[in-house]
Amino acid sequence: MVTDPSEVNRLARMFARLWRVGCDWEVPPGETYTVRQRSPETCSIKVPLLKAGAGPGIIWTDRGEHLILMVIHDTIARARKDLLASNVQPVRHD
Repeated sequence: MVTDPSEVNRLARMFARLWRVGCDWEVPPGETYTVRQRSPETCSIKVPLLKAGAGPGIIWTDRGEHLILMVIHDTIARARKDLLASNVQPVRHD
């Protein structure tokens, strides 16, 4: 659950931008269920970037943006001595 107002704002802007720019199909409102193709729009919605060292926040990667990579580089650059990176896989109990 995201409760920080600035992060909620960033997330809402990101979804609005993804909808306008990247969505090729839609289900218009109405009583019948129909799916129709739509043309992506240009979008002037700007999503504020997470400032380096700002602490936890929402990151994503979209067309032409490499925010996850930028945060990884920032984390590495701020490491003072050692940096432990882990990719923990879920344990399966069959």
